[in-house]
Amino acid sequence: MDRGNIDQKPAYVEIVPDFYCDETGEPFVNCMECETDLIASDEQYFIEKARRRYPNTQETLTIFEFAICLSCATNLNQSLSKESLNKISEFQADLLRETYKSDSELHSNSGGVGNALNACLFSGNEISKCEEYQLVGAFRGNKMILHDLPFAISGEIIEAMSEVLSDETKDEFDGFISKHFTGPPELQELWGKPKLILI
Repeated sequence: MDRGNIDQKPAYVEIVPDFYCDETGEPFVNCMECETDLIASDEQYFIEKARRRYPNTQETLTIFEFAICLSCATNLNQSLSKESLNKISEFQADLLRETYKSDSELHSNSGGVGNALNACLFSGNEISKCEEYQLVGAFRGNKMILHDLPFAISGEIIEAMSEVLSDETKDEFDGFISKHFTGPPELQELWGKPKLILI
């Protein structure tokens, strides 16, 4: 995702529980890649979560979650093929143009964090009705940054985005996921392998 506008007059609010670490029930403390202390360093960082909803319920299972500092996120982004980055940018721009035509209010964070996480940024579909979705937020210290982030993306859009990726980029994502998320094989078989890292 394009992070270029995040630093323009951001608002800082308390971190909402949606972005707490599932394991501890508390805010994330360390970068997953370099293990830097995210609070003490005062460096901007990102949190991403992928969730699946149990059939016919509102209960969700977190497939993966992580916090990553800006430096490591930039390195990850730079490792991706230019072809894929261009295709993803074009794909997102086209979707946003269509969605803004139908509901420009959907993308306003003026209603707070809750509004931003209630609907898919690109499709406008209600997240509560999505079988799968991913959340992304930006943070500094113990605060969440409100500007272009946070946002939610439905599994349907994730699937469509993954189809425009080059084989090289798919391999990069597979390597990143295999390195950091080594859950039980039966869980991966049941819920599927994550297809896209959004930060």
